[in-house]
Amino acid sequence: MSQVDLSKDRLLTISQVNALTGVKKSTIRHWEQEFTDFLESVRTEGNQRRFTSDAIEKIKVIRKLVEEQGLTLKGVRRQIEGIGSAKKPVTGEVKPKLTADVQKLAHLVSEHMMRRIFKEEN
Repeated sequence: MSQVDLSKDRLLTISQVNALTGVKKSTIRHWEQEFTDFLESVRTEGNQRRFTSDAIEKIKVIRKLVEEQGLTLKGVRRQIEGIGSAKKPVTGEVKPKLTADVQKLAHLVSEHMMRRIFKEEN
C-alpha cells in the first residue's frame, strides 16, 4: 500500500483509497451503498467520488470486521449500530462484543460435545 497525504482537508480518489487500504474499488462502492448512514463520499462536479480521512478510517474498520473478525455485512451493520451514532467518526481500536459471545458459544458447544461423548461411552 502506498503512502498518501492524509491531512484533514485532503480528499482522496477511490484509486488512492484503494492503494491506501487494499480494498478493491468495487468493494468500496458496494460498502458505500450498503452503509449509506455510516460511509459517505463527497462528489465532485463531474460526479467523481472523493473520500475524507474520516471515510478512510471507516473503510478500514469495515475491512477489519469483515476480514479479521469474519463478519458478514449484516454483522458489520450490527457492530456499527452498536458503536453509537452512525455519523460519529470511528476512531481507535474497535473491540466488538462478539469475541466474548463467541467464547461463550465455544464453551457451550464444548460442554455439549463432552456430554455426548461420555453418554455414548456408557
